[in-house]
Amino acid sequence: MVLLELKDISYRVKEKEIFSGLSLSVETREVHAILGKNGTGKSTLAYLVMGYEGYIPATGEILFDRKDINHLLLHERAKLGITMAWQEPVRFEGISVRDYLTLKNKEIDPSKYLEMAGLHPGLYLNRMMDSTLSGGERKRIELASVVALYPRLVILDEPDSSIDMLSIQDILNVITGFKENGASVILITHREEIAIIADKASEICNGKIICTGTPEKVTQYYKTRKCEVCAGRNVPLPELDELLKSFGEAGGDKSILANTEHLVASVHKILSRRAVKGIKLEAVESEKGISASVRLLKGTRLLNPVHLCFGVLHRSGIQEINMRVNFEKDSEASFIAHCIFLKAEKVKHIMDVVIDIGENATMRYSEIHYHGIYGGIEVYPKARVTIGKNGRYFTDFLLINGRGGKLVIDYGVEVGVTELIARVFGHAIDDISIKEIVALNGVNSKGLIKTRVAIENNARAQVIGITEGNARGARGHVDCMEIVKDNAIEKAIPFVKK
Repeated sequence: MVLLELKDISYRVKEKEIFSGLSLSVETREVHAILGKNGTGKSTLAYLVMGYEGYIPATGEILFDRKDINHLLLHERAKLGITMAWQEPVRFEGISVRDYLTLKNKEIDPSKYLEMAGLHPGLYLNRMMDSTLSGGERKRIELASVVALYPRLVILDEPDSSIDMLSIQDILNVITGFKENGASVILITHREEIAIIADKASEICNGKIICTGTPEKVTQYYKTRKCEVCAGRNVPLPELDELLKSFGEAGGDKSILANTEHLVASVHKILSRRAVKGIKLEAVESEKGISASVRLLKGTRLLNPVHLCFGVLHRSGIQEINMRVNFEKDSEASFIAHCIFLKAEKVKHIMDVVIDIGENATMRYSEIHYHGIYGGIEVYPKARVTIGKNGRYFTDFLLINGRGGKLVIDYGVEVGVTELIARVFGHAIDDISIKEIVALNGVNSKGLIKTRVAIENNARAQVIGITEGNARGARGHVDCMEIVKDNAIEKAIPFVKK
């Protein structure tokens, strides 16, 4: 029995036509995956079904349980049993997780819904719904709250965004749980391993549904189809806006650049930069790449992180970033690099960083990658770090969204206190190489190398972690964990040298 039916929907924003004759049906207890390139209207489709303010079809019908709901407001549709989990969960303040999960029904046991989303009730029920929760934790709690509603139709917009690679199975369990509870699911995703759980899948392009069938058929069509004639319904955006839009659709928070220190670059073009008192940020673009220098002045302690946003928006291209970072004595700051390559079919990204951390200075550096489904990306992050007396350096590399392609991490750190963390998920024929060396040359220096690698299909991975204790009181540790599925091959070489 058909629960939801969209008939010949057209929708415009001013002069821009988003949908033209779009039709879609979802059966009762069916999980229906929606795929499409950036800008084709996947989230717009969700807003139309949910009845979000301003999202009204120009023509066509939206039928729910064979009744026309075009005229119904969002809260009226919610009463019918239609609900949505947003790509970026809403932030709440002043309410506990327990109270949030029982807002509709105080009689339910919230513990089982947290467990279904992979969270331990004892650790989370009494926590507050505030900024102390990570993006992945908020996403899981939101999914648990939606399950607790027992909806008839749930729309999941990129449910895997912000979720750790080792926790994808928990998300799949939640989706299966909706179906077992009698609900239908519209599942919007970029990821094949998520879409494959669906009963049926459809691809959106050029304002219409162009392919519907089994998830295997549609994901293969989505991966191999080359769109040469149609550039999608959306009017091309300025490059900065397009990069930020892609960042948002990949699960990032587009608002982070509004009032923070940042540097944004697409290929070899600098799109935006902003520095504040205490930090010297310089960047020069050329045909060969971008050269940047960052100097944190003596005694400067930045409360907000400095955001670096790099990407290649097109299917092919080379981006080379050479950066020199100098933290002067007693300074402290955090850097977050967002690397966006959603359309990459033949793209190379080279990041070469030299870091000098002064006496009593602390640097925290996170590098988060957002890749597409094609695997045509080569990433070469290289860092050489020197740490002064009582200095500290912490880094976290994360690649769990999309295909890894070819990844070659090459990190080397000398002296001080350091912690290197890498988390990578490889699929298909991805080729992953991680080499991290920590030379503990200072008295009482400490070092930790921690890697988490999951690979499947025919992916390959090699992880080398070396800690050298070269001074009195030096302490080092190498911690590797690998998950290997299918025909994947992984080799880990942890080594601690005294």
